[in-house]
Amino acid sequence: MARKEKEVVYSSEEHRNEDGERVVYVERTKKKNPFLLGCLGLLGLIILLGACAAIFGGNPDEIKKDDTATTTDQKSDDKEETATKKDNTEEVTTEEKKEDNASRQQKAALNKAKTYSDMMHMSKQGIVNQLTSEIEGFSQEDAQYAVDNLEADYKKNALKKAEDYAKTQNMSDDAVYNQLTSAIEGFTPEEAQYAVDNLK
Repeated sequence: MARKEKEVVYSSEEHRNEDGERVVYVERTKKKNPFLLGCLGLLGLIILLGACAAIFGGNPDEIKKDDTATTTDQKSDDKEETATKKDNTEEVTTEEKKEDNASRQQKAALNKAKTYSDMMHMSKQGIVNQLTSEIEGFSQEDAQYAVDNLEADYKKNALKKAEDYAKTQNMSDDAVYNQLTSAIEGFTPEEAQYAVDNLK
């Protein structure tokens, strides 16, 4: 099958060769190969993506390791946070149950006990004695409930009392120890010894 050729005359004047024959210039149009263009385009895209990965990306194995480590750390933190929340919830729930089951007298005794511990730095026995005195008038059971549910550091209370005695009355260590373990103060020997050992 013969190829069609497109004839193009470049001038309105006729061109003739040496023999006087009319000359016609023929231009052949070539079809572009779409397969070749597609391959070149794909190759260029691959090169471009490779360059972008080299510029912006790192080692994929390192990235995966970092992601795995981060995920593991987050899981550990989440577990610890969940455990802490659970513990706090259990503590609050237990305290609420105790307070819900407590009578009005017991709640009042507990509030008084907190005041005596925080403000006057009393011992456990000293608080019981004060609550059951004629002034306060709580029953032994209410007073016992109060000290059993009171969050107090009696060693620190003993130290505060010891500092007061040492400062205001210039007592010796032995005198301070004896005063703390007396029936008036009611600190245990261990609490009194802690106080004396930590006096400045």
